[in-house]
Amino acid sequence: MNKYVYLILVLLVSIGCSKTQLNKSYYVDSTHGNDEADGTSLETAWKTLDRVNIHMLSGGDSILFQAGQTFVGQLRIMNEGGSVENPSFIGKVGDGPDPVLDGDGHMSSIHIENSENLVLRGLKIKNDSPQSQPGDSKKVRYGIYLENSRENGNTMDNINLSQLSFTDIYPTIAVNDNDQTGVNGHAILVFGAKKDDPHTIHFKNMLIEDCFFTKTARHATVFRSVEQLTIRNNLFEHVGGAGMVIGNHCTDILIENNITDHTGSSIDERMAGRGSGVWCFRTKNLMVQNNKFMYARGIKDSYGMHIDIGNRNVVYQYNYSLGNEGGFVEILGENLNVGYRYNISIADGWRKRGGQLGKTFWISGWGGKDRGPVGSDSVFVYNNSVFIPDTIAPGIEIVKVTKNTWFFNNIVYASNGFGPINILNDAAKNRFDYNIWHGDIPDVDSDGEHFRGTHSLTGNPLYQIENPLMPDDFILRVESPALNSGATLLYEVEDPSVFFHKSGGKDFFGNNQDSGRKPNIGAYQGQGK
Repeated sequence: MNKYVYLILVLLVSIGCSKTQLNKSYYVDSTHGNDEADGTSLETAWKTLDRVNIHMLSGGDSILFQAGQTFVGQLRIMNEGGSVENPSFIGKVGDGPDPVLDGDGHMSSIHIENSENLVLRGLKIKNDSPQSQPGDSKKVRYGIYLENSRENGNTMDNINLSQLSFTDIYPTIAVNDNDQTGVNGHAILVFGAKKDDPHTIHFKNMLIEDCFFTKTARHATVFRSVEQLTIRNNLFEHVGGAGMVIGNHCTDILIENNITDHTGSSIDERMAGRGSGVWCFRTKNLMVQNNKFMYARGIKDSYGMHIDIGNRNVVYQYNYSLGNEGGFVEILGENLNVGYRYNISIADGWRKRGGQLGKTFWISGWGGKDRGPVGSDSVFVYNNSVFIPDTIAPGIEIVKVTKNTWFFNNIVYASNGFGPINILNDAAKNRFDYNIWHGDIPDVDSDGEHFRGTHSLTGNPLYQIENPLMPDDFILRVESPALNSGATLLYEVEDPSVFFHKSGGKDFFGNNQDSGRKPNIGAYQGQGK
């Protein structure tokens, strides 16, 4: 062998070995650990978070907390992390319950700043103390707080938060149900760009997956300034505010296969008691699909899913919405190309308190506290199946400033009456047609104007049962008048990532669209059963 080739091979092997040697695991044991030890084995584990915070994570390093133990204080990860190929890992070691990181009144239990290529997995996070730590506000308390304080535009990339559980996140000062007090208690807060920041994207490629959220004072998760955000397979149960808030400057977001159950909960008096399953503001390119949004509560908003102000290209599709106090469709002001399709709604919109009564469809012009009404443009609501039991009577409202609003191919089945229908904008700015309005639903709005369209139907859509509850109950019978009775909405494109100028390609049940026949009315596009 040529001696130069030999030397190169030796050098490569030594570099590989050196890289492997740098991938170290460090152990933390709150019962038997010793901060004077080196932390590199179970027998020489560290004891406290203060000792962990001294260590600088590098590529491939792991911090492993002993299962079944509690670690009190704040874990700080600042200006550190791994690489794309070799991320740093923070998790647990040993059998038993996930280790608990208890923030004990710090602003956050985990503070991640200017760090990237991180995986956090298998931890239980709480932060509930009657007193705040010195220097920390009584008004804010988080589980994980992520911030990018760099001023050069560099982003924090590749943050993976998976198989984490969050519980008991409460600030010292309680949140009220108006939820506008400046008091915040969130499980995850991703802090975004300020108004004068020329760099609007602070994070790229963030994954929140297989996590459990409960007993938060306000929202479970809040995200800002994230590009390429995925939220998948999480359970949100009894959180005081919303489950997921997708905030300003977020773009290219996928939210799928999550369950929200009692957002806006008030099982603890410190909870806000108001919140939708998911809502977004000033985002772009958001897809929300295959989720279950159930039993949202609150004096305002508190829909299963709602679209707040200033968004572009938002699709809510294939979702199951059940028993949400505010209603089914809520779209506020200054949006463009947003809407709902192929969703199932059951018993949504039963609120009778406050100034926002429950509604099946609500297109608002609210544009912020200090602004007048701002209309949304190109709003689409099509191929949804809605069932309203005889115990509630939600209404419809479209405000004056809204334009280019399309309602097509929806089934609205009201068992025993319907609430007010207030369509306040110029009728020429809306297109209602090919919908089924079954039940005691007025055929004129509050101004006495007909709104349904020339191809609307009123017959029983013939779901599998008369009082549907489960998704399969909404499959149409073979004799249903909804079969092949809808309007064709550009079915030739089957890419579900294409937004509302296309159809999505599939229905709620995963059936492919059949371009050879007229579509059905409602969320089911099969041939009947």
